[in-house]
Amino acid sequence: MLEALSYGTPIVTTSVGIQGMPEASSLVDVCETADDFGAAVVEILLDPNLRLQRVLDGLDFIARTASERAARRVLSQDVPELS
Repeated sequence: MLEALSYGTPIVTTSVGIQGMPEASSLVDVCETADDFGAAVVEILLDPNLRLQRVLDGLDFIARTASERAARRVLSQDVPELS
């Protein structure tokens, strides 16, 4: 999921697909049924404003949590030479 977000891809997933990343649940649609999954995909495809917002939110999330800069920030707490 992180790779898809880093490419600016809006995501629809299941609760299994988002396991281990609860903070990302505000960035993606989490659906449990095929009908809900399909409806979420169609909504993203038909609403350019929603699609753009999901892309921007995903890119921001990656920059804050999974970028090299974010990793250096976390690691520099234990290894000051990295800051």
